[in-house]
Amino acid sequence: MISRFAYLVLWILLCSCCALKHVPHDAWMQQFKPHDHQTLAKAMWMDTLDQEWTKYFDDCEQWYTHLPPSIEFSRMVYHSDGLQVHAILGKSKEITIPAPAIIYNRGGNRGIGMLNVCELKNLFYPLIQKGYVVVGSQYRGNDGGEGKEEFGGADVNDVIHLHRWLSTQKFVDRKNIFMMGGSRGAMMSMLAIRKGLAVNAVATRSGLFDLRDAPYDESPFGKMLWDKVFTELIPNIDTQQKQVLLDRSPIVWADEIKTPTLIIQGVLDNRLDKDQAIKMHKALKDHGTDTKLILYEDDHRLSHHLPEAIDQIDQWFHQYRK
Repeated sequence: MISRFAYLVLWILLCSCCALKHVPHDAWMQQFKPHDHQTLAKAMWMDTLDQEWTKYFDDCEQWYTHLPPSIEFSRMVYHSDGLQVHAILGKSKEITIPAPAIIYNRGGNRGIGMLNVCELKNLFYPLIQKGYVVVGSQYRGNDGGEGKEEFGGADVNDVIHLHRWLSTQKFVDRKNIFMMGGSRGAMMSMLAIRKGLAVNAVATRSGLFDLRDAPYDESPFGKMLWDKVFTELIPNIDTQQKQVLLDRSPIVWADEIKTPTLIIQGVLDNRLDKDQAIKMHKALKDHGTDTKLILYEDDHRLSHHLPEAIDQIDQWFHQYRK
């Protein structure tokens, strides 16, 4: 019979091998390592990365190898509706008093748009430098997580449960938690707020606010959105199309959003029409919500104005700190 001591030794060895660290309130952490190129290619529905994408990720990986020792990024596994969902947490190692925090809701679907080393470089790191703790969910079913995302269905709970975990952490100032969303992540942010998630303020970038108004037949992107995303991910899209699209269209129920909202949009966006942002801003304003609209001469990713947009987001959040 194996002694209790032997069981203890075996447990320690197993924990050491997996290098996975338990933290309070149902979450586990391990040091972030960039995805390999084959995983990134598969995530973007490619056989291999082309030269442009290879250079893009190589540059980000090079940045990561020279990350200041005071900054840490962790892969995180937490529970949402009984599922193990993956996320990424970034913060300073030198936090001495609880810091304000941001929940970042990624865009895309499945592997496309998943949080990777370039998202850490371009979004997480600048915000950490401004003093924030930043965490973002990959949503259920993605990057090794359990379940299947629903593009604004039950996966909204992944945002809500992440907020609950975040608000229990000693390094977080729970009086100052904010939220950001890019593209599909803007919709996720509005849906989470509608379901009762309370944050001081929210900021969106190139947001999807009206699924009824997407260009499904007018562009290759619109056709892909319908055929590969809505049809494959949204439950009951065949039998309840009008209702499920309305449920995922924040502009329809903008009166339910009372959280101060900054909307940032590129007018050269060839994926989502700038009118969605303009109409959402007007709808929020008409219903008395504190809101601001910033338009840039830029594309969907704000390729040329992202640092400036991050500064604007930081300023917006500062207005609502307690």
